[in-house]
Amino acid sequence: MINDRAVLWSAKCQELISLSTTESEYIAAMYAAKEALWLRATISQLFSIQLDATTLFSDNQSTITLTKEH
Repeated sequence: MINDRAVLWSAKCQELISLSTTESEYIAAMYAAKEALWLRATISQLFSIQLDATTLFSDNQSTITLTKEH
C-alpha cells in the first residue's frame, strides 16, 4: 500500500508442499518479504526517495514466533 492504495496484489499456488499451517504461512511471508524488497528497491531507484520501514503483517502466532527467531 502506498498512500492507502494497493500497488501490488497477487494470488497463486505455493510451489512447495507444506506439512502445517505455520509452514504455509511462513512461506507466504517469505514471498511477501521478497516482493516488498523488490518493490522498495524499484521505487527508491525510480523516484530517488528513502522509504520508511515496511511492516509485514501475519495473523498466525506460530509463524510470527518462527519469523522472530530467524
